[in-house]
Amino acid sequence: IEDGGKKTEHPGMVLIKPGSFKMGSDKGLPSERPVHQVEVNEFWIDKCEVTNYQFLHVVAKYTFLRKSTFPSKYHDGDYLLTWTDDLKPEIGSYLKPVVYISWYAARHFCNYLGKRLLSEAEWELATRAGNENAYSIDGGVDYLSEYAWFQKNSGGKIHITAQKLGNPNGLFDLHGNVWEWVYDWFGVYPNLKSSNPQGPEIGKYRILRGGSFLDSAKYLRSTMRRDSLPTSTLPNVGFR
Repeated sequence: IEDGGKKTEHPGMVLIKPGSFKMGSDKGLPSERPVHQVEVNEFWIDKCEVTNYQFLHVVAKYTFLRKSTFPSKYHDGDYLLTWTDDLKPEIGSYLKPVVYISWYAARHFCNYLGKRLLSEAEWELATRAGNENAYSIDGGVDYLSEYAWFQKNSGGKIHITAQKLGNPNGLFDLHGNVWEWVYDWFGVYPNLKSSNPQGPEIGKYRILRGGSFLDSAKYLRSTMRRDSLPTSTLPNVGFR
């Protein structure tokens, strides 16, 4: 979640300063090319992925987002699949990232709080934290287990947020735990410098970033892009 760059303090959030960086990678998938220069204004970002508890806190007041009432056109039928009722997340999951969340649900949640989903460029700037390597952490993939839950160490399970080390911006689980929805439609990168890009005007798929507890290390790279229908709900997809 982002909150418009106001100067007041926001609990649980970090202010990312304006930055210019090279977005994308020549070593990854074709969708990560070309590498292009991007400028991004300052913005606020959640330190952690949105948890079941945080989601419950909103749906308790905002009935539109409840499992029984969220319009079927905004999801694929598995919305909040692990919740046993409108106000009953899976036992033991309160501090774990909320999953089986469609892009539409993530966006409505953010809007209700007066916030918004990050753009893809904002997500990558915050994740990289000035590091042009594959991961935002010193030592790279050899030390990934200290920062991320992924196939190698997750035991095939989602984990409580912020149990691993944070990246240099003080953000947790950007690599791994759950994929994170960002605002943009999926599209080919422009081959030119851009300022605060928001992705294509129209599209079919929205962007997911960061990899998950089910994925191998290569899917956790800072530049890795995945796309999914905005109605899709999956066991390893959440948002921040």
